[in-house]
Amino acid sequence: MNVTQTHRELGAHRPGELLVRLNEGASLATDVAGDLEAQIVDRFELPNPGSSLDGRATVLHLKLPESTSTEQAMDKLANDPRVRYAVPNHIFELDVQERRPDDLSHELWGMQAIHAPEAWAVTTGSNSGPVIAVLDTGVDVTHPDLMSNLWTNTGEIPGNGIDDDGNGVVDDIHGYNPNDNSGNVQDGHRHGTHTAGTIGAVGNNGQGVVGVNWQARIMAIKIFDDNGRTSAASIIKGLEYANKMGARITSNSSGGTQYNDAIKDTFAGSTALHIAAAGNSRTNTDLKGHYPSTYDLPNMVSVAATTRNDSRASFSNYGAVTVDLAAPGQDIVSTVPGGGTESLNGTSMACPHVSGVAGLIATLYPQASNEEIKKRLLSGVDQVESLQGVVATGGRLNAARSLEDDKTPPGTPGQFQVQSSDSRSLTLTWIAPGDDQSQGTASRYDLRVSDRPMTDEESFQKARAVPVSGPRSGGSRENLVLPVRPSELAQEVYVALKASDNVGNISPMVSARGQVIASQKAFQDEGPSSWTIQGDWAQVEGDVWTDSPGGDLVPGKNSVLSSQPFSLKGLKNATLVFDAKHDLDDSGGDVVWVQVSKDGGRNWSPVGSLTGRSDWQPHGMDLSAYDGKNIQFQFTLISGGFGRRDGIYLKGLKVLGEPR
Repeated sequence: MNVTQTHRELGAHRPGELLVRLNEGASLATDVAGDLEAQIVDRFELPNPGSSLDGRATVLHLKLPESTSTEQAMDKLANDPRVRYAVPNHIFELDVQERRPDDLSHELWGMQAIHAPEAWAVTTGSNSGPVIAVLDTGVDVTHPDLMSNLWTNTGEIPGNGIDDDGNGVVDDIHGYNPNDNSGNVQDGHRHGTHTAGTIGAVGNNGQGVVGVNWQARIMAIKIFDDNGRTSAASIIKGLEYANKMGARITSNSSGGTQYNDAIKDTFAGSTALHIAAAGNSRTNTDLKGHYPSTYDLPNMVSVAATTRNDSRASFSNYGAVTVDLAAPGQDIVSTVPGGGTESLNGTSMACPHVSGVAGLIATLYPQASNEEIKKRLLSGVDQVESLQGVVATGGRLNAARSLEDDKTPPGTPGQFQVQSSDSRSLTLTWIAPGDDQSQGTASRYDLRVSDRPMTDEESFQKARAVPVSGPRSGGSRENLVLPVRPSELAQEVYVALKASDNVGNISPMVSARGQVIASQKAFQDEGPSSWTIQGDWAQVEGDVWTDSPGGDLVPGKNSVLSSQPFSLKGLKNATLVFDAKHDLDDSGGDVVWVQVSKDGGRNWSPVGSLTGRSDWQPHGMDLSAYDGKNIQFQFTLISGGFGRRDGIYLKGLKVLGEPR
């Protein structure tokens, strides 16, 4: 294992516990545990299709002795050749916003928004259809609007205190509680019952509410206790149970910022399609992950929340790459323990709308693969202007479109070409295809960009995906300005495009090549002589600038890194380019402003900012408003946050411009 986490990166976890994945061939699990004087609490054998051995990966849940901290044990295992990784047993908490309604007459607006009534004309689900596992706080198994739609383990005899089916759990009639390894899934919280009702509250029974599925098989996996807390080990055990007992779809209305390799491996190894809430912290998850929703897995779908007017809910996370689609998540009325209903807000409420539609698809098309169900969900969205660049599809869930029986792909995008270019962009044009060949309107585009030709599906999938608005009607002229990071060298840029319809049928690929002209350098970081420093800015690791060379950002202390003045005379399209990594407390007010002065530093104007948490990412900030002028720029850290943060790191700082 090559990576050691520092204490501030461990996140909330159960002290003295580890999840350790052994490398292939490391069969002596007791030796690894023994070296740490640790107890093996659980041993997980996770699916591992890439293994050269038996297709399984061993993960140990260890309880450390009181004398050894989690961090100390991780450090000890950091370079152990027997160990693939060692991660904390992270703690996760529910993240939900709520309010109680005083009028339920129009409570099911979300079902109307996703066109459920039209979908119900095709299918209303089935009590013998796909099993949908709800990994949450459990389900009220006595709720009159849910009882007949619960999955029942036919291999178990209720109440006899015996593990009749030999799966390791006694009396698991409607699901599993990994916290105490029992079949007690009764919801003492309400969150899980609420999400279950959106998926599958009984329809057409004259009471309560209706779920996306009128008939369903809902498996309750009570990963959270009644206080809304769980651990990585409980999540893994819950997922393993769902997989073992035949869950086709899982609904995951929870998550957090803790990345956990063992949890990711378990999701990846599952045969189910996983629907996950994107989170409620108003965060761009392209920059700061939310898990499990941003695990980059082919069997994961991430869901943002929308309001009644089809805009992103203010609390919802978003991401043009990492969030797939949106669904209703505000003022959502559903079932709660005790037989009643309540209104809650959150991506937790959006997620089960998508899980429910996935259930309808799997009912109508029982042989559909995870890939096919996911394509239908994503390609079937309604394009919404307010969601363009906010979620990858630019759209909100549409149940009816996702169910359509359509085998005709869109036509080939016509006359695809690079119309023009400069030092930092390409202008693309093409003729929009139709939904069915040339007729109608396709659902979405998949545009990719690369530094090498894309000649087949493999090279297309490896290229970088670019967010693009939904197609116009067939035959329309489409135009797109594609930003390109400027460089001192001329660049060959290759682009390729496909269109898909509402059920995931895909058009043939078209491709083109463009030439981005070379830029000239107006400024380059050449070490301390290039800058004026106020505060703690210093270089580390050679050429990397940071505001916190001592290790952690100092709360309440501001600092400034100002460039020496330089000229943009004879240049146009000036751009500041750099790479940045940052760990800033956006909720506490930490922000790094990028500012420009054209009067020797007397007045400064902002051109961009950085906040939150992100690994190394390339950045480009437009300085064309200052073309031809003498300027300087600065990075100003405003530190208002609390707790331990790593601050910001910068490298590769240049200002480039195109010769006039």
